[in-house]
Formats: sequence, C-alpha cells, structure tokens
Amino acid sequence: MQALRWRLTKTKRKQLVKLVIYAYQNYDLLDCKKAAANAANENAEQNSSLVIEGLLNGPRKVLEYTMTFVNALASECLGRSYLLQKPDLVELLVNMLH
Repeated sequence: MQALRWRLTKTKRKQLVKLVIYAYQNYDLLDCKKAAANAANENAEQNSSLVIEGLLNGPRKVLEYTMTFVNALASECLGRSYLLQKPDLVELLVNMLH
C-alpha cells in the first residue's frame, strides 16, 4: 500500500499522477467498480471479500497504510470519483472514525 501511495505522492509531474490514477481505476485496484456494479444489479451476489473492506479490517499497520493511500487518492478529483463508485465507502470510513 505504501508503494502505491508513494507512486502518487512522490511524483513531481501532475500528468503522471493522472496516468497512475487511471491505471488504478482501470485495473479496479480497490474493487470500487465491482461494488458499484453489484449495487446496481439487484440479482448480483453480495461480494463480502472486497479488497478495500479487507484492507480496512486488517491489522493496524495495514489499516494505516490503506488510509494514507485512500487519502492520497482522494486528493485528486479523478481519485475521488473512482472511490465514490463504491456506494458505502464514505459510511465505512466515517464509522471507522467513531
């Protein structure tokens, strides 16, 4: 997770950051698109092993790296639009703060 975040935060060129986010989005790194498709399709099976939920429920160090990665991704408009494809992500993150 840290290496993925560094790819976003250590890059000097804005254009390269956008390309990296496009790659993360294209490969659906955090299963946000799959979650959106399952939410839109009523007959789809619930996928309880989503990547982001697994990372957020992992050990404390994994959680820390995941949260910093999500923060770095959300700092770009393209990253926010990708993250918001997962319908309950904001609710999940707010519940973690409580």
